[in-house]
Amino acid sequence: MTRTQAWRKVAEAFGTPSERRTEEQRQLTKYGLCFGLEVLGFGCMGILQLQQKLLITGWDLRGNRDGAFLWPRRPRYDSERALFAGLMAAMTQRERDQLEPGL
Repeated sequence: MTRTQAWRKVAEAFGTPSERRTEEQRQLTKYGLCFGLEVLGFGCMGILQLQQKLLITGWDLRGNRDGAFLWPRRPRYDSERALFAGLMAAMTQRERDQLEPGL
């Protein structure tokens, strides 16, 4: 699986209503974007670095052993997570590297 495919898979998981998610999608959406990428075998250091550079208001900087949450862990932010992951999937690796190497 490529990083682009991983972003697509995470976007689809967060974009699926919680009551209709498969077991795999429930695992991917258990904590947040970083955790979803980690489950698929991709690190999330690039996301954390981008988060720190942008200092976006409303992003939850609390972390756990699996990475930080980009939005509070409430399901009402799943559509924003899906949109963000979808936008990341739409970028080429070169474009993501211009934002932050390794994204």
